[in-house]
Amino acid sequence: MGEDGVPREPKRTGRWVIVRSAAELLVIVVGVVIGLAVDRWMAGIDGEVQAERLVERLVVDIRQDSIELESFLEDYQEQGNALVDVLGVIADPSASVSDPTDFIRKIELTSWWVPFSPNGTTWGEINSTGQLGLLEPELRSALAGYYGSLDYLAEMEDRWAPAIQEYWSLQQVALPPLIRLAAVESRYGGPRARDLTHEEVDPVLTAFRERPALYGSLGRLTAIYLYGAPGIEGARGEAIRALAALESR
Repeated sequence: MGEDGVPREPKRTGRWVIVRSAAELLVIVVGVVIGLAVDRWMAGIDGEVQAERLVERLVVDIRQDSIELESFLEDYQEQGNALVDVLGVIADPSASVSDPTDFIRKIELTSWWVPFSPNGTTWGEINSTGQLGLLEPELRSALAGYYGSLDYLAEMEDRWAPAIQEYWSLQQVALPPLIRLAAVESRYGGPRARDLTHEEVDPVLTAFRERPALYGSLGRLTAIYLYGAPGIEGARGEAIRALAALESR
């Protein structure tokens, strides 16, 4: 209270000003720290949500790949066995055909090719958008192993596709359509299904033996099969490992 009766604010000393300024600064610093902590917490939650969504999509992709890869491997092994059997008979001039119908079925089977088409959409998106860091190192390793094995399959397909096309075109000359249909339909059913005779099949065997281009094409295809078989087995194993890592997350 002043002498004139008017209230007066207490005089602020230099120490009081310093204390108040320090308090205000402390409040600001604490606010910033809390804000950054909240931001980090929210970013962590957002990153975890994103990671969960990616894992869910990867599980769907690789589970479907596993089913298709299993079917592909069965077909590949059946075709490979046919290649080895047919080449073994053709390569031995003294060998004869014990079951004419089955032999033509195998010749037909050697020219089949159904490529394996994996679903790499999610994996490609993860790598192109920089989201790979959202996944744990062990999971990244398992996924890299699986998708890396698909590069081997793509390389094998690059070799296989032109070899199949070359072999198939040469095979048409040696294998009469009616004989082919009779053998195929005897396995899968059809109006032209019947047992073939040696008299019908022996000329086919002779044609394979007397055409170096056809015989050589069959040999190259068999070599590619033998080269690719371990890679397909490996890809199946990597798919199982990756799926297990995803589902146990």
